[in-house]
Amino acid sequence: MYKQCFGYPIAPDIILALFTQTGGHIGGIFEENEMVGFTTILAAHLLTENHEKALFVDSIGVIPSKRNLHLASFALQVVELAAREAHVSHLALTHKEELSGFYLKNGFQRLLWMEDVYGPGESRHYSVKQLPNKNNV
Repeated sequence: MYKQCFGYPIAPDIILALFTQTGGHIGGIFEENEMVGFTTILAAHLLTENHEKALFVDSIGVIPSKRNLHLASFALQVVELAAREAHVSHLALTHKEELSGFYLKNGFQRLLWMEDVYGPGESRHYSVKQLPNKNNV
C-alpha cells in the first residue's frame, strides 16, 4: 500500500521499529470493502510554537486513482476527532512544498522549512494545526 501511495516501498521492520519506540496508530482508508489508503500517527508528543502538546501525523496516503474523492481530508478529520478526544491541542506533520495547498486548506499553518531533514534533497515544511477545544465543538 505504501508503494502504491508514495511510489516507493518502506520496509515493514522500519514501521515496526518506529511504532515500538514511539507508540502510534495505523489506520486504513476504505472505499466500500477496498483499502485505498492509510494514515500513520505517532503517539510521541512534539512541541508546538507555544510549547503545547501535538500529535504527529507521520503519513497520509491515498492511491492515485482515488485522490480526487477527498479521502485524505476525511482521514484528517477522523484523526482530529481522535486527538480532541485524547485532549491533544495540536496536530503536527511534515510535508513537501507541493502539498502546501492541501494542508493549508485543511487548517495547517507552516511553522518552518527543514532543509534536507530526511536526507539530501529531502526537505519538508513543518506545519501544525490548532484543534478546537473538545468542549467548544
